Amino acid sequence: MTISSRTRWNVEVVRDFDFQSEEYDQLFRRSAASGFQSPAWLGATYAAIRRAPLADPFILTVRDAGTGALVALAPLVLRYRFGLRVIAYADIGSLDYCCVVQAPEFETGLDPALRRDVDEALKAADALFIPKVPDAALRSFDRLLAARRVKMAYSAHPVPLFGPFSEWRNATMNGTTRRSLDKKRRKLSRIGRLETVGETEPGFVAATIEQIRLLREPRFAETGVSDPLKSEAFRAFYASLKDSGTVRAYQMRLDGATIACGFAMVHGDACHLLLTGFDVGNWRNYSVGLLMIEDAIADCVARGERVFDFTIGDHPYKADFGAQSAPIWRLTRGLSFKGRLMLAVMQLKGGERLARRLAPRGYRAPSPPDIVRGAGVAP
Repeated sequence: MTISSRTRWNVEVVRDFDFQSEEYDQLFRRSAASGFQSPAWLGATYAAIRRAPLADPFILTVRDAGTGALVALAPLVLRYRFGLRVIAYADIGSLDYCCVVQAPEFETGLDPALRRDVDEALKAADALFIPKVPDAALRSFDRLLAARRVKMAYSAHPVPLFGPFSEWRNATMNGTTRRSLDKKRRKLSRIGRLETVGETEPGFVAATIEQIRLLREPRFAETGVSDPLKSEAFRAFYASLKDSGTVRAYQMRLDGATIACGFAMVHGDACHLLLTGFDVGNWRNYSVGLLMIEDAIADCVARGERVFDFTIGDHPYKADFGAQSAPIWRLTRGLSFKGRLMLAVMQLKGGERLARRLAPRGYRAPSPPDIVRGAGVAP
């Protein structure tokens, strides 16, 4: 569906888009988008959505009317829930930050005519519902549309990095945590040879994802929560990224046996920790998950990275590493009478439960996100 723009921009909704194309790669590289909007991540996300199928792709593109150049893209989907058509962000439960991917020359100023064209495209739905929008991404959505902002119940948790690691550790980490981890590291070192390996090699990444699944089984059994990694589709999604160059895996080993693992996305100068697992049966009292995270941070500092991101979900151990809470927002807008009524109901008591039920069937993740990631208790 193409809308003839009354401005210098042409707005179009497409059902199929090649995220591996040169034009998208160039747009992404020039944008301020996160790694969750990378060609590899969005390509894998839409492939998973189509396999299920969970929703209809609803990819909103904006092109320069004169040159045809792609200047903005919103990776959206159209879902059908409770008899309503809902426009949402393309997410199978693996994405933490939503934003519009846009070129620098497109970022500034409000264009009423552009917004009218986008509104025309949105008439295909009853409501707009986009959670997990960080502060920095709000302006990217404001450029295209008006929406109500609601602060979500959980936050993001980035940590600025600097070198050398010893100075960062003393200046940033909680003193009690430092002493506790030092003590436990010494105990483990007396038992055997302790090392943490971080690699991007595809075979290592794939093996680590499987190891995380195995390590998490007892932990999720204790909490009574279903681990998304039990889903073949979910594992296939992460495995499909192993060759992308956008992910890194960590394994902590004691005498060669893996006792803790981490899986992260890397973009620019930031490392985003997404999945963790540790041997809760044998090493519960040794904080091997926290030790693995500490080693991962040291590795990031050595690589010259500037941010270690614990991503969304609130848990006290993140603050022990100096993480600062950053607000996350949900954008909503009623596009029809039924849609406005649904959003009004969501503002009443119990509305958060309804909001969670708007997540895609088959990939709906329990709340809070820490439980999904395997951080329901301190690692």
